[in-house]
Amino acid sequence: MIDALAERLPNALVSEKAETMSPRLVYLIVYGQNINAGTTNLSGAVRTAKQIMKDNQSVPIAFVGSRIQALSKQALIQEPIIDFGITNESAYALWNTLSLDTLDTQSLSNIKGIVCRDEVGAVSVREAINTYDK
Repeated sequence: MIDALAERLPNALVSEKAETMSPRLVYLIVYGQNINAGTTNLSGAVRTAKQIMKDNQSVPIAFVGSRIQALSKQALIQEPIIDFGITNESAYALWNTLSLDTLDTQSLSNIKGIVCRDEVGAVSVREAINTYDK
């Protein structure tokens, strides 16, 4: 885990640290002091994701945060660097995602609680996870 804000890391160092970890997934948590800060902080997270993608092009990039949860499809359409986003019950959605053998569009199509692209790039919001039935 890298806390870029706490460590005051520039994007290049975040990318360098991430690369040394050989991640299966880069998961950016984009929140702020209030609900609107998730939108404001999204631009910085996108810059970080672009640096990571430039340096390590094979790793999928996922976002979670207020902007992704509120405007899921719009966020992915506007920011093609985001491979998928967590839309609800992030702990369950992340757990289910990391349980997959591969993080490709076909595998992600069966995960609830995310927004992602299909094989042709169309963005869709998957069914929400209902934890009340458990």
